[in-house]
Amino acid sequence: MRRCDPSRTCCHACGIPRLCAALAALLVLTSCSAIEDALGNAPAANTTPEIIVTYVSRPASGAPTAIALATMTPAAAPVAETSAPLLPTAPPVASACPAPANPTPPARPALFSDIPAALTPYLSAGATPTATRDLLTMWGVIFGAPDGSVTLGGVYQGRFVPGGDLGTVVVIFDPAAQTPGLRAGDVLVHTCADGAVQLAYRAQDDPLFAGSVGYPRVLATSDVNGDGVDELSFVTGECGASTCFDVVTILSFRAGSASHLIPDFTPHPFPAFAFAPAPDSAAQDLIVQVGQYGSPGAGPQRNTVETWSWNGSVYTLTRAVVDPPVYRVHALHDADAAFRAGDFATAGALYQRVVSDPALKAWDGPAPLRDEDKVLGAFALYRLLELAARQQDGAALAAAYDALKQATPQGSPGELYGALGDTFYAAYTAGGSYGQACDAAVKFAEKTPNIYILLGSQTFGYANYDYQPADMCAR
Repeated sequence: MRRCDPSRTCCHACGIPRLCAALAALLVLTSCSAIEDALGNAPAANTTPEIIVTYVSRPASGAPTAIALATMTPAAAPVAETSAPLLPTAPPVASACPAPANPTPPARPALFSDIPAALTPYLSAGATPTATRDLLTMWGVIFGAPDGSVTLGGVYQGRFVPGGDLGTVVVIFDPAAQTPGLRAGDVLVHTCADGAVQLAYRAQDDPLFAGSVGYPRVLATSDVNGDGVDELSFVTGECGASTCFDVVTILSFRAGSASHLIPDFTPHPFPAFAFAPAPDSAAQDLIVQVGQYGSPGAGPQRNTVETWSWNGSVYTLTRAVVDPPVYRVHALHDADAAFRAGDFATAGALYQRVVSDPALKAWDGPAPLRDEDKVLGAFALYRLLELAARQQDGAALAAAYDALKQATPQGSPGELYGALGDTFYAAYTAGGSYGQACDAAVKFAEKTPNIYILLGSQTFGYANYDYQPADMCAR
């Protein structure tokens, strides 16, 4: 599977649909602008869904312990399973597999791409998993990594078809296609029908991978969605200049097709995966410990643990747990998430921390923002103005506007946000409409790009939220 590493000075356009869809979520504005050029797209507005933000440990005294948000905002509708064709079309229920035997091993095909065609008759003749692994090792498509740290490839089993026998999963690697950034391989799934073995799935033929299956590893061959039948869960990935990205795939084999059960999972940097029992169902939750980008250009980062849960149709992201904010910009991100989620009390407390908490750090990366505390503080004061208007609190509105104006006189670091506040305040007091005031603020920001650029990825790195004009009013 191909990957884009935003830490490269020039990124290539990626051919995998799942990864291309993730580019908007990554919101790389500076170091990966070549992606946008290659795809012919202008930078998109941030469409990342708002997720629970629950602190891993209790933050400093006086700070909120969590953003109390029970579900994603907006609520995620169930997504239909996406299917990949079986090769060939299989009956919905497999019959008994052939009896174990000791067939004559076939000769190794000249081309790596021809191995599935040579392997299937061998399995159908009764080859055991051990014999199959030995053959593939002899062929050189299961082998130890050059550094001796891992074995690339393997043979696994799972009961993938209702009422069927054990199917066989084979992970192989092309020894002629190994590079520092990509270990090219394939994942093959075999099931039984009418006493014979057939190839039920091949990752290289799956449109999700577009022919490039990087560093495949089996995560589980067990029942994870609680339907009584095993699923195949495997990980693929690729490394860039300083960061490796992985994607997890969960496959269910039903009614003649292989269905993708986690279609919305996008590339994560250096993740670790594990299944754990779900608290309220027979399914397993997928727990993802998200790593951090390896480049200084990513900016400040926090540890994150995601929970992906089975909703009866697919796995969806239901919870994201992050470390308490150490950097001021992360406290701002948490405040904005709470505001958009409707948790106004938490949002207000966090905006006040951005304004006045000396324990929050400034980011002093490759392009540090001069007077960051005053700039982000001014924006947080503007957010408090919005917050008062959103709650139709006239007294709080007047107090917030007065505080903003005092903090942002002409020539001050936060002057732009004082002007933004003037625009919002004038529109709101004239018509009493929060929506109209938002529209006025957004139009002002569109004509004054520094208002949002100072807050986004050009300042704080591509791993952080990239503000756009529409973000200058929380709705």
